[in-house]
Amino acid sequence: MKSNLVKYILIFFALVLVQQFVFNNIELNTYMNPYVYVLFILILPFTLNRSLLLLLSFSLGITVDLLSGTLGMHAAACTLIGYLRPYVLSVITSREEFEQELAPTIATYGLTWFLRYSAFLIVIHHVVLFSLESFTFSGYFTTIVRALLSSILTLFFVILTEFAFSKQK
Repeated sequence: MKSNLVKYILIFFALVLVQQFVFNNIELNTYMNPYVYVLFILILPFTLNRSLLLLLSFSLGITVDLLSGTLGMHAAACTLIGYLRPYVLSVITSREEFEQELAPTIATYGLTWFLRYSAFLIVIHHVVLFSLESFTFSGYFTTIVRALLSSILTLFFVILTEFAFSKQK
């Protein structure tokens, strides 16, 4: 991580700015909101200290919250997926398959692996985010539909971004 510190700082700010000025202004319908900024958490290296992962996840979420005026909803959802990420990785991939200096990207592990990994975390992020946003059980079906449709749209943009900016083997 130290050797790529500048790279990850640029990715952090680029994703936050693109989220704020592009994706937050996409008006498809009331059920689909892409949140591509989660890609930052997804592509952090395997060897990252768990405390630093949680700090970076919270920082990403609170930055988006400050720019969007959403009172900690993004921070909560990002911190949760930052916390769950090592467990998801251990379920999806055996420890022997982790290469020390690699990041979990399409270029390093392939599309199928990255789809499973990112889809799982994106769905968790969106269910938590939209549940906190609605903060009621009366429209729970609508909340789940919004989370699933937004997850599909976010996953599409995450995969597109990964293909656009990753170095293929």
